[in-house]
Amino acid sequence: LTASPAPGYRFTYWRQGAGIGDLSGAPHIVSTNHILRHMVCYGTTLTAVFEPSNPMLTVTPFPVGDGTVTGAGTFVNGTTVTVNAVSAVGYAFESWRIVPNVVSFEANYTFPITTHSALTAIFVATTNTISAAAAPAEGGSVTGAGGFGHGATVTLTAIPTPGYAFENWTLAGAPAGTNNPVIFDARADYAFVANFNAVSMPAAPPQLA
Repeated sequence: LTASPAPGYRFTYWRQGAGIGDLSGAPHIVSTNHILRHMVCYGTTLTAVFEPSNPMLTVTPFPVGDGTVTGAGTFVNGTTVTVNAVSAVGYAFESWRIVPNVVSFEANYTFPITTHSALTAIFVATTNTISAAAAPAEGGSVTGAGGFGHGATVTLTAIPTPGYAFENWTLAGAPAGTNNPVIFDARADYAFVANFNAVSMPAAPPQLA
């Protein structure tokens, strides 16, 4: 038997077997030579398997508009390719799929391409909770906390009460800067603490008779 690829394709291997009812059993590779010499002792199925010489890769976000994707193109068979998914504000990357199967949970997915492939990046809506407290409580207050779409810009402002001054921010007990206001993107749930210090108040001027 001789396998001859059509233009744009290349021969990869001969496969024997068709599963249940085939005397040769489950499908398995019997040769990678395009010329197959095979002794027939019983009924069986032989399949020549071909792959595109220059497979095409398409990438699509779903839902459309909830993120951007890159990496599509036409490649030499066997090339290692990388696709990238970036979520829009209010959304997070969930997975790459060759629908309906999940192929990766990594936004940057690298793999060797050997056949025409259509990848879909799945994005999901998500909200991050940003909380902020004052320490001590009587030292002041904080504005700007709440629920935000993933990636949204957050501005927290520490407002000291009379007799106190803002010192710094802490996040999970670790120093998180002294900027006031502090501006950042909501990429997870964050619990900030605004720390205030008591300051000496100037003495009141004496009352003149």
